[in-house]
Amino acid sequence: MRQRENALPRQASDDDLEGRRNADYRGSLLMVPLGDRTSLPIGPGTGFLRAGIMLLIGLALAPGAMASCTVYEHRHFLGESLRVADNGAVEHLGSLNDRVSSMIVSPDCLLIAYADPRFAGATMTFSAGRHPSLPDGWDDQISSVRCNCR
Repeated sequence: MRQRENALPRQASDDDLEGRRNADYRGSLLMVPLGDRTSLPIGPGTGFLRAGIMLLIGLALAPGAMASCTVYEHRHFLGESLRVADNGAVEHLGSLNDRVSSMIVSPDCLLIAYADPRFAGATMTFSAGRHPSLPDGWDDQISSVRCNCR
């Protein structure tokens, strides 16, 4: 009689996760709002369980999911990206610090960009829409952001 090797479901592998990611999430963090001014980073290196990551990514990618703001490393929405959920904030952009060159802001949202970490320094507000390049003085200058949505 053959024994069952493992009655428990297998844990998701990195390959499983890679296949379920949208290009916007590749190499970036998903910021999940927890309250008025707090966000939870979910993604590589954050220490959260893979199953939780898969659940949150699945919810975020669902049609009609949440409004958001996404910043990109290069012009025309290329390179590394970081998506900030509606009413979320990132006090330090990590690997994208002073490297943001384009962004997409969902309808009914505004992105407030700060020149320094922890929402300090000069600010610039970007309206809803696609911004394939940034205005003079803001390319590769953003260190923290807030995504404010109705």
